[in-house]
Amino acid sequence: MNESNIDKKFDEIVGAANNLKDGIDKYNHGYRYGNGSALRVLRPKTTQQVSEILRFCNEHKIAVVPQGGNTGLVGSSVTDASRTQIILSTELLNKDLFELNGSILTLGAGNVLGAVNEKLADKGLFLPIDIGSKDTCNIGGLISTNAAGTRAGRYGNAKSRTLEITVALADGSLQTIKTRDPDNALLLQDNSRIDFNNHFIGTQGVFGIIIAAKMQLEPTPTQQEAVILVPNTPKDINIIRQKFHLEFGDNFTAFEGMSDLALQAVARHIPNTRYLFEGDVDKKPQHNYSLLAEVSQINKDEDLQSKLEDVLASLMETGSVVTGLIGKSDLYWHHRHHISDAIAKEGSIIATDIAVKNPEDLAKFRIEMSAQLLKEHPHLLIAPFGHEMLGAMHFNVIWSKNHSKPIEPSDKREIQQKIYNKVVQEFGGTFSAEHGIGPYNQWAYDEYTSPEIKNKSKELKYKLDPKHILNPNFSYGW
Repeated sequence: MNESNIDKKFDEIVGAANNLKDGIDKYNHGYRYGNGSALRVLRPKTTQQVSEILRFCNEHKIAVVPQGGNTGLVGSSVTDASRTQIILSTELLNKDLFELNGSILTLGAGNVLGAVNEKLADKGLFLPIDIGSKDTCNIGGLISTNAAGTRAGRYGNAKSRTLEITVALADGSLQTIKTRDPDNALLLQDNSRIDFNNHFIGTQGVFGIIIAAKMQLEPTPTQQEAVILVPNTPKDINIIRQKFHLEFGDNFTAFEGMSDLALQAVARHIPNTRYLFEGDVDKKPQHNYSLLAEVSQINKDEDLQSKLEDVLASLMETGSVVTGLIGKSDLYWHHRHHISDAIAKEGSIIATDIAVKNPEDLAKFRIEMSAQLLKEHPHLLIAPFGHEMLGAMHFNVIWSKNHSKPIEPSDKREIQQKIYNKVVQEFGGTFSAEHGIGPYNQWAYDEYTSPEIKNKSKELKYKLDPKHILNPNFSYGW
């Protein structure tokens, strides 16, 4: 079928205004990786329009790349450069679907996370997925990537929040699937392989496009306080975590780690910030690693900050904490949320997204891996940060901009492979805790995933999408 006939059909389905041919650069370029050239960008508003698009594309073997807010970090939301694939953007999809029943919200895929929580503010409820892209990512993308974020240790990831989804399959047919019971235990974060009990969640749209969902909300905390703690030794991190669990229980809502190199970068490059500790930001880091702990509560009767001060004093008295900062929660979170942007100013980022099997081993992994890399590549800057409560970390390495040799793709692959070998083989962990699989890390999936899992994934793909039209630029082994 020629392009004019394709255009005519798409105009019939979504209207000419939402069959985009020009001005589509923002859809063609991924947030961090991926540069494509889409034949068209389609922006359906209704479930019926999605069904018709997929039915037509399946019949004519036109590849479809689903795209939410285009904030993914593995290049899975953009087309290749052939100009034969279309992007199906969910940014307008079912945005008027927003039905609250108790603490369960039914909503359309196009609703943006930040806007969702604004609408819920006067209800005393919120969808507790805290990610940096909350003001651009939409619900369809959130679920299809199984997003987690900084409070996942307490509230779980997108999968654990999702009770039911409506999905459009490759042939345009629809399925509504109950995904989990709200009373089930929270799920650990690992997006490196397909969850065959929830194969539409976390798989970037290779099996179907999420149209709508029912999601479990939580009561909005009336008080939140955060503290920065510097552990005396790596072993003290687990002592601190256990202390917070003991003292605060379910009110312990976040436990993030931040290297001091990362905090220095924030102070240098992000406006309206300063170095959190005393001293010169451009000198050797004062501390190697810091923790950001947050506690929250709904009951206003208890003085949360006073209790937090008591816990901090106790940890300092026993020697588990060297120093602590308290009383400026917004400032501490501002630093945490700007680390990615800041460290990118220091050189070329070699990004990884790992998790160890046992969260108590995360510090051991970080220290051993840092020592190994610095011994072999002294010019590297090691700037890890991440989710201590989950045993997950963005173990990001910076090829310093001051190094005489520019980084080559082979350098990046070599360093990533060393990191992945250690976390998978020695710590029983994963090379993709949050970001999922895409063209950027396809090689890692191919190397670290068993033939049995790949074969099972292949069978599922052929069952649900036999013509391979959905997101064909990477695979789970087919």
